[in-house]
Amino acid sequence: MKVLDEKNVVFNNILEKKVKFHPKVESIYEFVYDNYSDYRLSTDFISNKIHLSKQRVNELCSLYFKMTPGSLLCYIRMLAALKIMMNSCKNIKEIAISCGYQNQKTFYLNFKKSFKCYPTKVLEEINSSLDKQIVFEKYHKQLIKNMTFCNKDVGLT
Repeated sequence: MKVLDEKNVVFNNILEKKVKFHPKVESIYEFVYDNYSDYRLSTDFISNKIHLSKQRVNELCSLYFKMTPGSLLCYIRMLAALKIMMNSCKNIKEIAISCGYQNQKTFYLNFKKSFKCYPTKVLEEINSSLDKQIVFEKYHKQLIKNMTFCNKDVGLT
């Protein structure tokens, strides 16, 4: 089950300053978005599915998203994690698995780099808040601010 319901909004936000873009850019974004929960997702897999070389996928992500394919995947996974925290009673391990992380340590690392705190703190803040939307918006802004946080070797090879 996908927890992200605003694919087009996110895509448009990422590309808002671009008037023209390569026709495969949307394909890359949609493929990563639709498959973020698959821990096997890789640049090779993406390039094979959308019929581009790995180098071209990297070039397009760099040009249009100003990040690597791995960073794009991390951004989408972190947004999904935040949404899951808002709308479910899953624990951190379940959230990590739902977002495509086999390794909870990698999830914690990416989460900390993205939100400047650990997932337990965000989950506690969400659970104790009377207005979860305000908490969501606070951390979503933090995520956007740190969108290029992931090293290309973390989470997507």
